[in-house]
Amino acid sequence: MSYHTVEAIDCNGDLVTFMEYVILLGQDNRSLAGRLVHFHLVGRISLWSCKQCDTWVWKFNFNAQFTCNSLSSMLDELSAVAHNNTEPTIINKLIPQKIGIFMWRAIKNKLPVRSELDKRGIDLHSTRCPVCDEDIESLQHILLKCKVASEVWELIRKWWNFDMIRFVSIPELSKASSPSRSSSIDSFIWQAVVWVSSYLIWKNRNDHVFGNTTLSPPKIVSDIQSRCFEWINCRSKKVRLEWLLWITDPLHSIRNVQVKEGIG
Repeated sequence: MSYHTVEAIDCNGDLVTFMEYVILLGQDNRSLAGRLVHFHLVGRISLWSCKQCDTWVWKFNFNAQFTCNSLSSMLDELSAVAHNNTEPTIINKLIPQKIGIFMWRAIKNKLPVRSELDKRGIDLHSTRCPVCDEDIESLQHILLKCKVASEVWELIRKWWNFDMIRFVSIPELSKASSPSRSSSIDSFIWQAVVWVSSYLIWKNRNDHVFGNTTLSPPKIVSDIQSRCFEWINCRSKKVRLEWLLWITDPLHSIRNVQVKEGIG
């Protein structure tokens, strides 16, 4: 989100300055979607002038008060129009924003896997998976079906002591419902683990392709455990995980955590 100062003349001839919010919904729709959101957002903000004070009004909420939820709902509506998509934006506050952006790009199929680069006319020496060389590299392949990805998900299944975890598509990966179905806390933290796992599979793929590093599923899972532990404990004031319990029995760790009032 970027901010620009806009100046206008009010009914009394005085110069009024207010903030204009410009949000672009993806590179491919920069012109259309960008203008669409631009005009809708500017149209939602008004400056009321009176003798006593000036008041900001957010027209998208029934009580004229700005809230992040109302902005998120409006962006989902505009994104659905621009991208012909009705899926709502999913946010997980337990992990950094870059992970959420990564998953958003994955849902939109905007990550530069070889099959997508080839569709855009980029000359590649091969479109096969640079990790396993067993299939064309699509996003679903590199995150779910590739040999390394499959080993990572199997290790995560054993870590969480689930009978089975199976994601057949990227949207399922983004929703990441907990197989335990025991509590909302379990599901929220499980979703964070799945998103971080997907991000680190992709990151390690890139390190292998561009840095010639060796891919090790156990090392990737160890990184997933430590990053999730650090991020969850640092980003939530209401959840404190114990390290030894977290790496041996995460569900037990979550159920024994001290929670003041839900997830933060």
